[in-house]
Amino acid sequence: MFFGLLIGETIFALSLLGTIVVSWPDVPWDAITYIAPVGMIVVMLLLIPVSKVVWLGVDLLVRPATPAELSSPGIADR
Repeated sequence: MFFGLLIGETIFALSLLGTIVVSWPDVPWDAITYIAPVGMIVVMLLLIPVSKVVWLGVDLLVRPATPAELSSPGIADR
């Protein structure tokens, strides 16, 4: 959840900055006001699988898998 929020808000901040820079003297503030929250919800929902993968990667970096976890005979029986 944390990494999804972190990635989603980074995407939001970069897209907001890009929109402001590209359309600078006439920034469409009304469109940003209504589109940004909807876009954030959509991006956060789309990032759920990505955030889980990132979390698992960080978890493996912090606590590497043990040989017992890698050779689990119970998985093949399911």
